[in-house]
Amino acid sequence: MKIIAHRGLWKKPEQQNTLDAFHNAIKNGYGIETDVRDYKGKLVISHDVPNEKKQILLFRDFIRKISKMRKINEIQLAVNVKSCGLSKLFQ
Repeated sequence: MKIIAHRGLWKKPEQQNTLDAFHNAIKNGYGIETDVRDYKGKLVISHDVPNEKKQILLFRDFIRKISKMRKINEIQLAVNVKSCGLSKLFQ
């Protein structure tokens, strides 16, 4: 059985979905679950709808950073893809 760390391995809510939380999960042998959203034409790591007030981690940067910690094919990764408002584009 593989344990998946929800939004990384963190102790305080503000640490969720940060590179530190992901690093802690990988370092301790856990997989990672995270959310990916579209934001201003880019894919970002964010559980909630992103905004300018919160630091934004690009999905491509997330992949680059975690693949430096361990070979990417060795990391158990669960990605929840979320998208808000796209249906309006097709009405």
